[in-house]
Amino acid sequence: MNGISGETQEERGRSEATIRFVVNGVNQLDDNNLYSAVTYIRHLPWQIFVRIIEMKTTSGDPPLEVMTKYLLCSVCCDQQSRAKRLTNNWSCNARVELTLVAQSATGHSIKRNFAHKYISAQNNGWGYTQFIAFNDLLKTEKGFTKDNTIVVEAKVSADRPYGVIMRSNLGNIFATIQRKSVDIYPELAYFMNESMSDVVFKVEGKPIPALKELLSVKCEYFRTMFSGNYTESEAKEIEIVDTTHEAFKTIIWYLYSNQLAVDSDDMLIDLEFQFEVYRLADRFQIKRLLIYYENQLKANITEENLELVSKIAFTYEINSLKTCVKAFIDKTFDKLILEDSEYLKKINGFTDDYLFDKSIESGRKRARNTSHQTSDKTMDWISGDTSDERSRPSGVITFVVKDVHQLNTTDYRYSAVTHVRHLPWQIKAKVCEIRTTSGDPPSVVMTKKLGCFVICGDESRPKRLPPNCSCVARVELTLVAQSATGRNITGGIHHKYISEEKNGRGCYFVAFDDLLNPEKGFIKDNTIVVEAKVSAGRPYGVIMRSNAGNIFGTIQRKFSDSYPELIYFMNQFNSNVVFKVEGKPIPAVKEFLSFKSDYFRSMFSGCYVESDAKEIEIQDTTYEAFKTIIWYLYSNQLAIDSDDMLIDLDFEYSVYRLADRFQIKRLLDYYENQLKSNITEENLELVSRIAFNYRIDSLMICVKKFIDKTFNKLILEDSDYLKKINGFTDDY
Repeated sequence: MNGISGETQEERGRSEATIRFVVNGVNQLDDNNLYSAVTYIRHLPWQIFVRIIEMKTTSGDPPLEVMTKYLLCSVCCDQQSRAKRLTNNWSCNARVELTLVAQSATGHSIKRNFAHKYISAQNNGWGYTQFIAFNDLLKTEKGFTKDNTIVVEAKVSADRPYGVIMRSNLGNIFATIQRKSVDIYPELAYFMNESMSDVVFKVEGKPIPALKELLSVKCEYFRTMFSGNYTESEAKEIEIVDTTHEAFKTIIWYLYSNQLAVDSDDMLIDLEFQFEVYRLADRFQIKRLLIYYENQLKANITEENLELVSKIAFTYEINSLKTCVKAFIDKTFDKLILEDSEYLKKINGFTDDYLFDKSIESGRKRARNTSHQTSDKTMDWISGDTSDERSRPSGVITFVVKDVHQLNTTDYRYSAVTHVRHLPWQIKAKVCEIRTTSGDPPSVVMTKKLGCFVICGDESRPKRLPPNCSCVARVELTLVAQSATGRNITGGIHHKYISEEKNGRGCYFVAFDDLLNPEKGFIKDNTIVVEAKVSAGRPYGVIMRSNAGNIFGTIQRKFSDSYPELIYFMNQFNSNVVFKVEGKPIPAVKEFLSFKSDYFRSMFSGCYVESDAKEIEIQDTTYEAFKTIIWYLYSNQLAIDSDDMLIDLDFEYSVYRLADRFQIKRLLDYYENQLKSNITEENLELVSRIAFNYRIDSLMICVKKFIDKTFNKLILEDSDYLKKINGFTDDY
C-alpha cells in the first residue's frame, strides 16, 4: 500500500486518474501555492495547486490599467521534493482536463484542456494563470463557492515516463533493500553502520561506512587499495569523487550481499542512476556485476530501458549487447518511431546514428527481424556428446574388444562411456568360468565362457553414480557376427540399476573356444564386437541440472575475475579457520562468515571455545554439503563444486538441513520460494521431505496440489519412488 494515499502499487501505475481538490477558506487565498493531496499516475506524484495572482488589465473608457486578482490553477508532477529520490531525469507527456466545478444547480463548471511535456529538471507546474477572476469566483450567483470552499478537478492522462523504468517492468534489474529483514540479510547489521565499520567513504560530502576486510574479499580493486602499499590502507576516511552518494552506496550493498538493490522504495528508478552504478562497477572492476548487468539486459530489452542498454552497449563497446540493441530496434522499429522525439534523439545518439540509418532503410523496405538464436550446447569430455545427447532416453554402446586371445578370468575390459539419461553406461567383458553339466553319466565341469555385462556408473573413474540413484533400464545385448556365415547372439535384460549395489547385468554369451573359432564368425583380426542398446527410464533420487525443479548452479572456478571470493574459497593460506568434515578440511575466513551469518557471528564472538580455535569439527553432515554452505555464504550463490549433470536429492536436502541448522534464513527462503513454483516429478521427493519434515504449511499445500493434479501420471511411477513420496507426505 502507498503510505500517502492508501493506493495499491497497481493503482499507482495506472495511465490516467482524476485528482479532486477541495479548497477550504477560499476568501483567505493569497499568492502562496496551496497543494492538493498527491495522486499517483504512472508511479509519478501529481497534484493540483492554486493561488491568487495579480495581473495588470485594461478596463474603462478611457482605458486604464488596473491590477486584477485571478485564480491560478495548475497541475504539477513531482513538484514537492522528497528526501530520497531516484528519479531526477524523467520526462512525461500528459493531457489534462482542468475543471472548476460548479457546486449549485444554477452554476456552470469551467473546463480548460491542455497538453504538456512535464520534465523533472524544470519547475513543471502547467495550467492557467487567469482561470477566473477572483471577484467572480466569490460571487454566490456564479455557483462555484459553497461554505467558503471550491472544488477543482484535473483529469490527467499520462504517457509512459521517459528516462526512468518502473520496478515491475521486465527490463528492470534492481531490487529494493529490505531493511526490516535483518534475520534474512545479516549484513544489514553492518550496512551504513559506522560503529561496526573500519573505514568511511565520503561521497558528495555524505558518509558511507564500510568494512575493509569484506570489500577486500569481494573486490580486487579494494584488495589492492587496502593492501598496505597505498595511503588508503591506513586511512579512516576516503573521499570518492566523480559519482553520486546513492550509486556508491548501491555498489557497497552489492559487495556486501551480492544483491543489486537500491535503498529506496520508489517505484521508478532513474536510468542515469542505473548507468552510474554500471560505470562504478567498471571503475572498480566488479566483473561479476558487469556480467550480471550485461546478461540481464541482453535478455530483457524493452522500450523503457532501451536508453540504458544502448548507452552501456555503445559507450563500453560491448559487441554482443550492441547486436541485441540493433536487433531490438529492427524488431520494434515501427512502434519505436512513434515515441517521443527527444527519446528518439537520445537512442540515435547512443547507437551511433543506427536509428537514423534504420529510418532511411525503412523508406525502402519494412524493418526485418534480424535477431538470431544461437545454440549453446556443452560437450561431454568423455565421448564428445552434447549435453542434449547425453540426456537421451536410449543409446547404443558399441564395444570393439581387441586382443581377444588375451582375455582372461581376472581382468575386465571396459568400453568407452556412453551417456543415457545423463548416467554413464558401459559394457564390460571378461572370460568367466561357469559350472556346466556334460557327459553320460552327467558330470559337473568348469567351462570358460565370454561374459558381457552392462553397468551403470563409470568404474574407471573415482566418482560413481550419485549415491542414492536408481534407474530402471531395458537392455538388448548383442555379440555381433563379423562374417556373412555367422549369426548374431542377442540377449535381453530388464533390470533396476541401483547406485549402492554392484549393478552389472549381462549374459554368458558363448564358450570361449567357440568364440575363437573362425568358423563361428565372431572373431576378425583378433577382435570381437559387442553392442548394447540401452533404454532407460528417468533416474530416481536425482535431478538433472536443466530440470525446471533444479535450483543449484555450478561454481565456475575459471572465473576468478568475476568471483574474487574464489581466491579465498578452499584456500588455507588465505583463511584463519579450518573446518573438518568427514575428516577432510574446509578452510574459511571467520570474519566473512560472521558477517554473513548470525550463527557464525555468535560462534566467533569470544564467548565460545570456537572463537580462538584454528580447527573446528563439524559433525552430522557431509563434506560436499558443508562446502556448498560455505560457498553460499561467500558468494550468495547456491552452487556446487562439480559439473555433474545429475544432483543427488539427498545432497540437496542436506544443504537445506544445514541452512536450517546455521539459521541462514535467506537461503531457507530461497529454497522454499523456488521449490513452491517449480515442483516436478523429479524433485517431488525433495520438496515433500522439506515441506513435511519442517512443517512448512505453504509448501505442504503446494505438494498436495501437485499430487492431486498429476495423480494419474504419478501412480504409474516406480513403486519404491511412490513409497518414498507416501512416507514423506504422511500417507497423503
